[in-house]
Amino acid sequence: MRIRGNPLFKPRVADPRVDATRLAESLHITGEERRMFIARFVRGETAKQALAPWNPPAGCFGFTKGQFSLVDLIEAILDKIGPARLDVSTWTAAVADVRQLDALLRSGRITGLRLLVDGSFAQRQPLILQTAIERFGQPSLRVCNNHAKYFLLTNEQAGVVCKTSMNLNFNPRFENFDLSCDPDLHAFLLRVMDDLWGQAGPLTKHGGMERFKTDLEATVEN
Repeated sequence: MRIRGNPLFKPRVADPRVDATRLAESLHITGEERRMFIARFVRGETAKQALAPWNPPAGCFGFTKGQFSLVDLIEAILDKIGPARLDVSTWTAAVADVRQLDALLRSGRITGLRLLVDGSFAQRQPLILQTAIERFGQPSLRVCNNHAKYFLLTNEQAGVVCKTSMNLNFNPRFENFDLSCDPDLHAFLLRVMDDLWGQAGPLTKHGGMERFKTDLEATVEN
């Protein structure tokens, strides 16, 4: 996958790619001997290179300079665990990332999707929200006063939790992510998502579908 341009990387770095095997050796990671993989990925590593030494059920904490997106990280995890259902909580999203998620759904790598966004998203990015609704369907989205950023990947082999500073967009900023396979944390966050989906219909609360339609019409007219 091509790395998107990132002004945080200085031009003097001619080739930001790294050898994942050498990276793993330098961190002394051998199989499951370490429960937690901690590293700084600030030399232009792709998401796949960053996670090459990692395998569940180990944990992984990393810093980046925003050179890969949250969806890139999701794809790298899917390479490790296989097709899985995805639950995402985010404050904002970008069209490119919505399309990337849609491609993962169409290919079967994501077997189901639930997307939780902030109530202001309808006002800030109505056309992007419309794209998400068209691609994923209204039942896949919920709106609330939300600034929590995490995702869950779930299949029969693994339950991966990612707590992160990243939104669902490309953002060349100093970012962090924290992966774990803690079954209690996974079950807790899954119940949170289940509760949110059970409390209200699609995009009807805290700004909801009617307000979204009004904002969208106003945006298009202007």
